[in-house]
Amino acid sequence: MNDAHLGYKLFADMLDSSDKPLFVRDAAGAERRIRFNYTRYDDDCESKKHNALIQTLINEDKVHFLFGSTPVFAEQESVLANDAQRLLYHCCVGPDPIYEMDMKYIYGIQVSNTKYSQGAAKSMALAGGVTKVFVFYLEDNIFTSTTCKSAIEYSTDVLHELKTGYNITKVIKYTSADAAADPRFYAGLVDQAMSIGADAILGCDFKEPGFQVAKAVADRDYYLKALWLTVAPAFEDFADTLGPDASEHVLTPVQWHPATKFADPYFGTATDYSERYNRAYGLIPSYVSAGASAAGYSLTMAIQDAFRRCTFPEQGVDADSLLFTAGLLQCEQVVGERGTGYERVMRSLVKQQINTFFGEIALNSFRRNVALSPITAQIQSGVLQATLPIEVANKALVMPKPPPKDEDSGAEKIGTLHKDAFITVVVVVVGSFLILCLAVLLTLGRSRQQSRMLERMLVISPDDLLIINHPVRLCDGSYECGKAMHRNTLVALEPLTEVKQKEMELNTKLGVSLKSFSIHGLTSSVAIAKDSDFPAGYKGSMHDLSSQPLGVLHNADPAHDLEAPSIIIQSAGNGVIEDLQPQPSISAANGAGASNGRPRVGFHTPPRVTFDLANEHSEELVEAFQHPLPLSTSNAQMYPQGAVAPQAPQLTRAQILRLVWRSKC
Repeated sequence: MNDAHLGYKLFADMLDSSDKPLFVRDAAGAERRIRFNYTRYDDDCESKKHNALIQTLINEDKVHFLFGSTPVFAEQESVLANDAQRLLYHCCVGPDPIYEMDMKYIYGIQVSNTKYSQGAAKSMALAGGVTKVFVFYLEDNIFTSTTCKSAIEYSTDVLHELKTGYNITKVIKYTSADAAADPRFYAGLVDQAMSIGADAILGCDFKEPGFQVAKAVADRDYYLKALWLTVAPAFEDFADTLGPDASEHVLTPVQWHPATKFADPYFGTATDYSERYNRAYGLIPSYVSAGASAAGYSLTMAIQDAFRRCTFPEQGVDADSLLFTAGLLQCEQVVGERGTGYERVMRSLVKQQINTFFGEIALNSFRRNVALSPITAQIQSGVLQATLPIEVANKALVMPKPPPKDEDSGAEKIGTLHKDAFITVVVVVVGSFLILCLAVLLTLGRSRQQSRMLERMLVISPDDLLIINHPVRLCDGSYECGKAMHRNTLVALEPLTEVKQKEMELNTKLGVSLKSFSIHGLTSSVAIAKDSDFPAGYKGSMHDLSSQPLGVLHNADPAHDLEAPSIIIQSAGNGVIEDLQPQPSISAANGAGASNGRPRVGFHTPPRVTFDLANEHSEELVEAFQHPLPLSTSNAQMYPQGAVAPQAPQLTRAQILRLVWRSKC
């Protein structure tokens, strides 16, 4: 892989430069500069050619150390290097089976790929709301197969217990031959995921398959809460090639990221390394490049440590002698450290525990790094960002992937709304309606309560009311309100509209019939009540009164008829209201004996009616009613022979007796 080559070359060039030399210092303080004669061959990704080139490096070039570059040929090159007793340091191989073969000369800087999916999958289950996971992987490659098998095992054994409902719904495994036989193979994988309604995809393959899967998802406008792919999204051209619709928020595991918080005294921080790499090659380093540079630095640190308790011979020695000639070095006797310089380097590397810009390095008994945690990276705004673990992240993980703004074809819809949005709208509308209904009920209840309170407040006891004068009708048909004293407050008395209307109708009819028969053409009108018949009139205070229709009859005797209403008599004369003085009324007898054709005028004295409100001031009012009211004893006295008295409109008792009051007239 070219990325690994550039990483190794950057370190070799730094060692060879004047500003970044590294030395081996022996026990006596003598220094020897370390340089790498770096040789690289291109195998064109052919297995046979790769094996032949390994043999060339070992047998012809006589290299001291080998660096790996890809997991594709990792197993076969490891066997070849171990058989030739040459230390092979893998920069880019994560599968455990390579190291579990326990080959003495095989080392690795990368963390195990079995942990690659754990951070992302856990976030999918706990934060992303993912329930149906579709998994596909290349079966005939050790890296891809072990990565996804571990993801399935972790999801089944751990995540299913942590989050009920999170499941691996379908798993598709295939060979390179299967994929090569069908040009639409990877698009077909996406179709299968859609058919089961998967809301997340985990895929383990390499660059080109990853590109095709991401593109197929975007082409189908299929919404996934998470898309996790190995290798492909880590390439710098992933986002630029596919565009934001296909690449945005895609997840991938990486061993390193330029924004991680790691550093060492040689390269500086991860950011420093990235800037140096960019200056050298015009590129942003991948985790493969960084791993290659870190592997070279780790080996150099092991070489320094291997000889620091030894003394170099005074005469100059070459590297071959220093590494492979036994007894050449005089070293402090430490148990288990006898042997050649090469063996000392290997032992030093096994015990190594250092911090680097790539992260911490500490090898286990299988000689592979176990100090690192894999990083979950995510494409955000077209840039690959480190999101997990939190302690080394430079951006927060976006989980789940936000649905498209305009359309979310992968999510269930109700009408034009997504299901979640529809439920939210229904809840808001129903809740608002219930709150409105409650508010209306409370308002009505409060209004009724206030009405009852107001009604009770408006009921005035006769004992509290001192009538000064009653309402009188004016010539234009309106009323001049009466006056009364209520607890030292001057109030106005005014008839209700119903009473006014009924009176106007009654007066109109009576006025037309009596116009030619009345002596003066008018009569007086007062409204009076018997003692204790009702509380003084206000709206809503007379519900206990009878509502039977009552006519205003001339022979009514309010003093003897307890059911009779107050007497209201009024004609439609000139509208001037007479004072309460005796008025002449027409008598049949007098009419018969009239001289010169003119009727005689007589006076009839009906029983006296007083307006008594049981008030201490009522005696002052009695005097005003000492004169009898102008009442006739029969209808015949009011009309000539043959004339028919008009029928008076019927008024209810409640209509006659109700009054309203105002603060001023």
